[in-house]
Amino acid sequence: MVVPNVFSSRLLVIAAMLASVVVVVLYPVFDYDMYWHLANGREMLSTGHLVNEERFSYTAFGTPFSNHEWLSQILFFLIYDLWGGSGLLALKVLVTLAIAVLVYRTCRVHGATSALSAMLVVAAVTAGFYRYIERPELFSLLGIAALSYLLYCCRAQRCDIKFLFLIPGILVLWDSLHGAIFGLIVLLAFVAGENIKHWFGARFAHWSGMVPMSREQLRVLNIVCGLTLLALLADPYGLRSYDIFLQFINGNALVAGVMEFQPANWREHKLFWILLAITLAALIGARRTLDLTQLLVVAPFAILAVRYSRVIGVFALLDAALLATLATQIISALAVKRRYPLLPTLALSAFALALAAYIVAIKFAGPHTPQSFGYRISDEFLPAGSVRFIQDVNLPGNLYNSGHFGGYLAFFITPQRRIFQYNHHTVFGDTNRYLDHPEELARWNINYAVVGSPAELERLFPITEWARIYREPSAVVVLRRTAENSALIERYEIFSFHPMLPAAVLRTMAQRPQSYARLMYEMATYLTYREDTPMTDLFAELLFLNSAMTNAERLELLQHVARLNGGSRQLTIALIKAGDVR
Repeated sequence: MVVPNVFSSRLLVIAAMLASVVVVVLYPVFDYDMYWHLANGREMLSTGHLVNEERFSYTAFGTPFSNHEWLSQILFFLIYDLWGGSGLLALKVLVTLAIAVLVYRTCRVHGATSALSAMLVVAAVTAGFYRYIERPELFSLLGIAALSYLLYCCRAQRCDIKFLFLIPGILVLWDSLHGAIFGLIVLLAFVAGENIKHWFGARFAHWSGMVPMSREQLRVLNIVCGLTLLALLADPYGLRSYDIFLQFINGNALVAGVMEFQPANWREHKLFWILLAITLAALIGARRTLDLTQLLVVAPFAILAVRYSRVIGVFALLDAALLATLATQIISALAVKRRYPLLPTLALSAFALALAAYIVAIKFAGPHTPQSFGYRISDEFLPAGSVRFIQDVNLPGNLYNSGHFGGYLAFFITPQRRIFQYNHHTVFGDTNRYLDHPEELARWNINYAVVGSPAELERLFPITEWARIYREPSAVVVLRRTAENSALIERYEIFSFHPMLPAAVLRTMAQRPQSYARLMYEMATYLTYREDTPMTDLFAELLFLNSAMTNAERLELLQHVARLNGGSRQLTIALIKAGDVR
């Protein structure tokens, strides 16, 4: 009767672990770059050719680059085309569950209990949860988990050593999904550690972490490593395509300006620093029993994660196995000495409570962020309204866009229109360089722009030369003041409305008879192309504030707004009040 109870409790622990990681990685589908990958996938499927050059801009069309993510781009587009953003979200959840199971099994290989293994998995996923996004990077996280499990499982003789021959194929596939540079680092570090232990283990007999693999295991491991290097050299998307990673390390404009390439900080990466501190403390305490191979595998990613916060997710997955080993050794040492028998249980319980509180804070109770709990497609930070406006009004001429909008625009406005730039430094260089050299824009004969930066708006598109004709929370559409554009400017230029203004301010503005009708028209234009329920409710309220407009005029505006905001109860009431009895 004992075995079923143990088995049942283990299943409960695993179920709780899987449920926890799903909650952690469930947040709205939102990412600028995701749409660039979707655009590339669509392009490859429509042309039948791999995309290895820029295809969506008029400023750098045809510029070559190494697209080592082509396979995931095709996969993402196929899923999006069939099931939309929900399909991509489901893919992320499934991949995350696979990662959790692999890391859990890796921790168990290192002797950790089921409860400790599950706790380490949840902590690892939570530490890097903002990297679990619908992008090719997701496959690198899966690759790290799979490669780590395969190496440690074979070393511990939990699976046949012949399974190591899967590694060359895994890394070649990985290279086409995202780029297997991290997998290569793990493999080389693991091989180096095992060979060092084989060569020098006898000289460090007092260091139990220097016990090597068997000769046969090591021979197979070295053969597999050689085959993997040969396979990557033969693969067009292998080692020869890793120049972009070297550029990241050497520094460039993208690294300097993008948050994910900035050093880890305490405010946003608390759990990473806590895990790193616990790891360092445990390493000091277990220095005579430390496994050299594990240290060599984890150390490069600890250093990279401190410098580049983007690497935290990979570090945390590898660190879980190291912590499993160290914690198991500490618990065993305490048990042998028969000291503090309740300490491991109390420590694990305290960590579990702290981790649960942290998850609740970042997912539910804390300030709203793009990673707050959710399961829908979010365009909150995307120029969705601007795209609809541009296409509906049919703005002519060349477009300028802020770099971070380039991927979204590439998916939604091409091939009918071409973008100006995208945050791909090897193709476009520093997309912010025009702030210091606005004269360079003259060569492109720009007629309109989608701008997402206040600095760009003020320096590159001053109001004396450019009219603001559409404004949403994330972007502003501006149009050059020319005779050809005068009719559009007269109709759409914005004088007072901003969707980020407080409701009280808009109510005060609506009290002014001389500007009331124009304010209502500007609000209606915004809502015609953007879903915004709170603003729709306010618009429906203000529309009957005074008699400056006829019911026919009100009804026309309401019908336009209802295209995207028809679910608003206040809007329905306003439609009936204005005479729409359908």
